[in-house]
Parts: sequence; structure tokens; C-alpha cells
Amino acid sequence: MSKDKNNAAEIMREKATEYLNKKYNDTFTAKGYTSSNWAYDYSSITFTPKSFPSSIVEVRAYKNDDDSYTFKDNYFKCFMNNDAVDFFKEFLKDAEVKVRFPNTIWSDELGGASTFSEWQSIGNCTVDSYFITNNTLSDDVMNSIVESIAKQNVSGTVTFITTAYENKLKSEDLDNILNNQDKFISEKYEYYINSDFKPEK
Repeated sequence: MSKDKNNAAEIMREKATEYLNKKYNDTFTAKGYTSSNWAYDYSSITFTPKSFPSSIVEVRAYKNDDDSYTFKDNYFKCFMNNDAVDFFKEFLKDAEVKVRFPNTIWSDELGGASTFSEWQSIGNCTVDSYFITNNTLSDDVMNSIVESIAKQNVSGTVTFITTAYENKLKSEDLDNILNNQDKFISEKYEYYINSDFKPEK
């Protein structure tokens, strides 16, 4: 990396770190940097947060006409995760529940919400939920759960997974489960709640 690129990376790291430190009560360690180019109008800086050491947080820096920067991040995916799991757990208490926030959603799209319940109550909440059970649920039960979630003004995919390894999957990362479906998953049923909060299959 050239000296100019090194300087640019260091400047963006400092600006992005300052942005995160002002916004969140956590400590962030910079991991990587990608400059803006013809395809992307932002620079990307990745961090590991101390409170969530296995997670990666991305900050995107957009340069304004006056040479200042506008930032947005996806740190909410870390601190909203457990509350989101608890929210979906209410719809099927006996299931192991995992969630994923779509990569298209960023901090500036949360409507000012600082907690999952606030975001959900605003009515623009999008989360992909996964219900993992040992036994296959009936169509009526799955439809009822999806409809109940939609009534809470939450959009996104709702996936029901049947597995012989429910206890094991509690500690498995969701990506690992989905990338090893032949190993872990017996059956999978996917539904979708659209932006009008209407269930689809």
C-alpha cells in the first residue's frame, strides 16, 4: 500500500473510530479498510467491538461536498440480536430461535430507534427469523406464527427448520447451519412477510 493510501486509511480509521465512540458505549478495534471507488461512493472500515468479540461491525463513510463525512454503521445487529431472539421466542417458546438482520439495513434506517423494541414499535422493522425444532410443525401452526409476526409490523423471512440436533444447534452459528444443511437440517419451510406486512409462502 502506498504512503498516500496508508494516510487515507489511517485518517478514515480515526474518523470512523471517533464516530463509533461518540455513538456507542463500547470499544472498537479496527480490522480493515476499503477506499471508495467507481463502484462504491463510500469508504468502508471494519471493526471488532469489545462487547461482541466474534462480530464484525462495518462503518461506511460518505464524503460530502464540503469535505466533511456522513457515517452509517451496522452495529445495531450486535446489540439488538438478543432482544430480537426474545421477541420471536414468544411465538414458539419450545423452539431454538436465531435471527439475522438483512445486509441492506443500516443505522440511518432505524428511525432513531436505539433498541429492538423501539424499532419494532416504529413499524419498519425487518428481521429474518429461524425457528429450530426437533419435530415438524403443522401448516396451520406455521401459518399462525407467521401471521402473528406480521401483525406486529415486522417484515422479513420466517424459516422453520426441523433437525435431530436441536440442542447442538443452540451453539452453532446460523451461517454454519445454513451452509451445512445436509448435515443439520431434515426439513425447511420458508415464508416471507413483505413490506406491507402481508405473509407470503
